[in-house]
Amino acid sequence: MDTILPTGKVLQQRAEHLVQALAHALSFCPDEAYGRPLQLLSGASVGAHTRHILEFFEGLLSGLPKGWVDYGLRNRNPAPESDKHLALEMLRQAVGRLPFDERSLWLHDCTTNGKVEPIRTGYDRELQYVLEHAIHHMAIIKIGLACMGIAVDENFGMAASTLAYQKTCAS
Repeated sequence: MDTILPTGKVLQQRAEHLVQALAHALSFCPDEAYGRPLQLLSGASVGAHTRHILEFFEGLLSGLPKGWVDYGLRNRNPAPESDKHLALEMLRQAVGRLPFDERSLWLHDCTTNGKVEPIRTGYDRELQYVLEHAIHHMAIIKIGLACMGIAVDENFGMAASTLAYQKTCAS
């Protein structure tokens, strides 16, 4: 019989795998190109998208002690945007701090009129959101790397559900 891991542990393993995949892809990106704005990415860089991934992990972690998360209150530290080694180290540290417990949280969501609407959520759900959000930005990073002539694994930046669907179509 398979051992069933607590949800937090499964999600942490997914986060670790995500950071490994990102580190592998970025290993092909020259340091000087990492922070260079790319026209195809509307002037953003591979580094900007990597920083953004980091900010969402940090946003979740900083919200846990307060019992609420607001991804709009991101730190927006420019250093990981221009230094991929720093960004990856910060990501590894953030993933290492992810707890295994389940807890209720409030998500502070800013509406179009600027009013914050609290939404009941939970740690596991928010970590899953952070992971899916990271995969979305990894897909954009893949495009940025392709602009530089760098090919990465074809599954990089693809959601697990998409990969599973493609597998069933190929059968």
